[in-house]
Amino acid sequence: MRSGDEYAQDLARQEAVAKRLEALWNCQMVKTAELSKIDYVATREGQMIGLVEVKGRLIPSTMYQQTTLDSAKLGWMRLAADMYGVPALVVIQWTDKAAYFEPKSTPVDQVSDQATRVGDFPKAQAYIDRDRCTHLWDGDVVGAS
Repeated sequence: MRSGDEYAQDLARQEAVAKRLEALWNCQMVKTAELSKIDYVATREGQMIGLVEVKGRLIPSTMYQQTTLDSAKLGWMRLAADMYGVPALVVIQWTDKAAYFEPKSTPVDQVSDQATRVGDFPKAQAYIDRDRCTHLWDGDVVGAS
C-alpha cells in the first residue's frame, strides 16, 4: 500500500505533467474525481478533446525497455475512447523524459498477474515497450515551473 506521502508526490507529479500538457497541446486539463478510472479530461473551448492518464516513473526511461501498467486501466481507456469518440492517451513521465501512447492502437507485449509493490494484491499487468511511445519532452517535471 502507498503511504500518504507517496500519494501526495504522485498527485504533485500529475499536476505538473498536466500543466505542461496544457501548454503543449493548447488545452485545459480538468482533473477527474478521485476514484475515477482516468486522471484528466482534456478540453478546448469547453469541448472534450481527449482523456489522459498520467503515470509517473521515478527511474530513467532507459533503465528498462518496458514499463508496466494496469491491464484493466488500459481496457477502461480503450472503452472510454470508443464511448466518447475522443483519443485516450497514457502519458508516462520518467526522470529523464515524458512520452505517451494511445492504448486503443498500441499493442501490449504480455500480461502477468504479479503484485507491483510489496503488500499490493496481484493484478493483471500489461508491458508497454518504451519505443512504442511518442516523445513529449526531455527532463522531469519535478521542480519545473
